[in-house]
Order: sequence, then structure tokens, then C-alpha cells
Amino acid sequence: MRPFHHFIRVLLLCFTLNAAQSVVAEVITHADENWETEFQDAGSNQLIEPIRKMVSLGQIDQARYAIARVFENTANASHSEIVLAQLAFNEGKRLRAKKILESLSGKHPNRLDVQLAFSQLAMAEQRWFDAYGIASRGAAAVTPTTWDEAHAASVQHRLTMIMAKSCEHRQAWEEAGSIYLEAARRSEPTADVLAGLGRCHFHNGEVAKSVLAFRELRKLVVNAEFPELSVAKLFQAAGEHEQAKKFFRIAVAKSDGRDRELSLIAYARFCIWNNRPEVAAKAIESLSDVATGEREVQFLLALIARMESRFSDARTILEQLQRSHPNSMPIKNQLALVLIESENKDDRAFARLIAEANTRAHSAVAETWSTLGWIQYRLGELQLAEETLKHSMKSGTGPRDVAHYLAKVYEGLGNNEAAMAFAKARNVAEGPTFYANTNFETNEN
Repeated sequence: MRPFHHFIRVLLLCFTLNAAQSVVAEVITHADENWETEFQDAGSNQLIEPIRKMVSLGQIDQARYAIARVFENTANASHSEIVLAQLAFNEGKRLRAKKILESLSGKHPNRLDVQLAFSQLAMAEQRWFDAYGIASRGAAAVTPTTWDEAHAASVQHRLTMIMAKSCEHRQAWEEAGSIYLEAARRSEPTADVLAGLGRCHFHNGEVAKSVLAFRELRKLVVNAEFPELSVAKLFQAAGEHEQAKKFFRIAVAKSDGRDRELSLIAYARFCIWNNRPEVAAKAIESLSDVATGEREVQFLLALIARMESRFSDARTILEQLQRSHPNSMPIKNQLALVLIESENKDDRAFARLIAEANTRAHSAVAETWSTLGWIQYRLGELQLAEETLKHSMKSGTGPRDVAHYLAKVYEGLGNNEAAMAFAKARNVAEGPTFYANTNFETNEN
């Protein structure tokens, strides 16, 4: 296969979305077990800050001595070497942190806090199966003598949640569900257990049980999502859009007050994703004036305006949002995409400045690069646009508009084969079409 054709095939694969790639951030979930420092629990931030600076400067031995002094008489604290490793990890010294932990495991391989630290590290590095294996050994681990019974039980619970969530990440839904059910039988169900049960019941095809689990969660957590809204988002993440639409509408119909507003906003987002800006606008019209003025709702209104080629309206909203939220990457990103549609040269030049600044500030975010690539294309810099858009695809996923951008770039470069391939990818990809009114057959410069 010729190198260029291989590159095109690799890029096209990025537009074949699966359920995991299309997950929306608001799907009901609790954060994975994170490697948080013990200082937050110990309430010793003032004492620890100088030690944090020592670690940042690489003064590990001095930090080790200082940590040992702070925690030598602290009940329920992890081993001081774990605290040191956590600090090193948080300061970006990952290899040093791992060496500290490995050295500690050689001396105390069966300590409960050592098992927790290694399983947390595996989760942070997305080594789901390793996390599961380490956490599963926690039941037989040795509890530190300075821990009381309640703290030891809480750590065991955290290890159980790591096992369950690592199963979720591996899509082992039945096993994850069994772990959550066993945890619920052992003691009063916690929020993370109920949320996990809701997700697992859903993925195991037990939607009614999923709703019930989310209802129980709502009894425990006052500000938890409306149950049917959680299920709607799970259907959306799974790509089952008809079922998602059904449950979004149920959530809107059954809820009231703030719950209804949140359901309407989520439904509007769903409609935008599925290229129904007119339905999204009607959902937003049902909101109170206070809710309509919220940043997220105003942002959605800007997206709707852009989808309908009402660039002046979109610009007005986005400029107002930027004034109140000057560091928001999504707001600046959308503003750049609106300004490049202007016939005013100064507006187009400003669009480029915004996009370039966004890529510098958020270099790991693919969306900033794809926006810059599109702006470069609109300014006639086709070769540069091609390289920038290729860079944006390094994340492995791409929304519909990126396929459109690449189709237009290759059309401009005279590579009709690649242009047609990306045009087809654009037509089958998921996500909103911001260029629905664009003539795909002509160059837009």
C-alpha cells in the first residue's frame, strides 16, 4: 500500500466512532479512585506546603525526613513513603514516585495501604486489569497498626470500588454489577455503589433496574440527576438515539423545577449533537429567564445560531460570554470559527490569532488544532492546513466537521480521491453538522 493511501485509511478509521468514544461527559458516573495526597485528610496543608516545595526541587531525602516527622503520630495515615510518592507523582516526577513505591513494596508487600497505592496508580495509568488484580488482593492485606477499624473498612471499600470500576472500563458489566451488589449487601449502599449499579444494570439490559438504582441514589444524594435523565444519557453514550430521545422526553415530562431545567438543557445538547437545532431551540425556549441566562445555555444558543448560519447572532453571544469567561477554551474556539466566516479581513485575522493562542494554551486538545486547520484553509494556506489537521487527528477520534475540513483541504489540493473519501466519512460520522448549508462541491475560499 502506498504511504499516502495508508495515511488516508488511518485517518478515516478515526471517524468510525464506537460507543466508548461517543460517551458524553455528563453520563452519571463517579470519578475513578484517584491518587490523592494524604494531606487533605490529615488537614496539614500548612505543614506540608514546604515539603511539597522540597519535592518539586528534587530534595527527596529532606522531604522524606520532614514527612516522617509530620506523620509519625498521625492515626489512619498511610506509610510516609506512600505520601512521599504521592507528592512526587503530583509534582510530575512519575518515575521517581514509582521507584519509591517499588522500594516500599519490597519491604512491605502485603500492607493494605501499599495495595491501595499500587491499584490507584494502575487506575491513573489506565491499566484496568492490573488495577483489578492488585485491588482483589486487598482483602488478605495487612492493616497498619495505627489504623482504626472504620478507616480500614473505608480503604477496603475503596479497593472494592477500584475492582468494580476497572471491570466497567473493560466492559465486564456482569462482574462489575456482581461486585456492586455484594458491596450493597455487606453494608448500607453508598453513592458510588448505587451509581455503579445503575450503570451496570443498564449495560446488562435491565433498564427498569437501572432507573430504580438511580432513584435510590437520588434519595441519598440530594443533587443527583433525575433518574430518567441518567438513563437517557447512557442511551446517548451507547449510540441508541431513539431510546435516548424517549428517556430525555420522559425526564422532561416527569420532572419539575431545577430538575426539569437540567433535563431540558441536556435534551437541547442531545438535539444539537443529532443535528436538530430547531428542536434544541424549542427546548431552550421552555426554560426560565434565569436558566436561559446561564453560560451553558447561552453557549448552546450560540451553537444553534452557528448551525443555522446566523453568524452575527452567534458572534454577539460568544463575545459576551468571552468577556465574562476570558479563559474558556470552548468559547474562544467557537468565536474563532464564527469570525473566520466574516468578510472583514480584521475579523479573519483575529480568528487566526484566537485559534493560535488556543493551540498554545491547550496543545493537547485536538479540537483547538482542527479549528486552526480550518481557519488556515479558509485563509488559503492549504499545505499548512493539511499538516495542522493531521496533527489534530493524533488523538484517534474526529468529529464530523474534521472530516469536512479534510475533504475541503484535499479538494483544494487537487487530491479528489482523498477528498471524496473524507466527504463520505463526513456523511456517515456522528455529531453536529455545522456546515449543513455549505456547498460541499465548491471551494469556500
